[in-house]
Amino acid sequence: MNMLRLAADVNMDSVMNNGMTWGEKFAESGRMILIVMAFVFSVIFLIWLSQTIISFVIVKLSSLERKKEAAPVPVPTQPEVIPEPAVPATDDGVTVAVITAAISAYLAAESENGEVKPFRVVSFKRAKQGNKPWNS
Repeated sequence: MNMLRLAADVNMDSVMNNGMTWGEKFAESGRMILIVMAFVFSVIFLIWLSQTIISFVIVKLSSLERKKEAAPVPVPTQPEVIPEPAVPATDDGVTVAVITAAISAYLAAESENGEVKPFRVVSFKRAKQGNKPWNS
């Protein structure tokens, strides 16, 4: 009840004007706008800063996990492989034998029961050097 009486006693003209000129009112509103804008941008900056810090921490943690996963696992020693003696490239009989063995292995893998029908390698030709074949 006292609040209503207090509100009724207030002169609204003095509240609206507050003894300020129009220039002072615009200056005061400009200051308020700048204060509010500074507050909003500072909050946005804090959000950006926290997001950057969090993403940096996440990237560092994930890189540490990848390093742990990529740690070398001890591999048991394997026996030494003894290289076979090199066959001279001019030996056509060895080349024909290797090609025949490759064809036989391919046909055995492709057949259903593993049997290979008889075949004979009649001839083979070397690829031209200009074409850069797959086996050169």
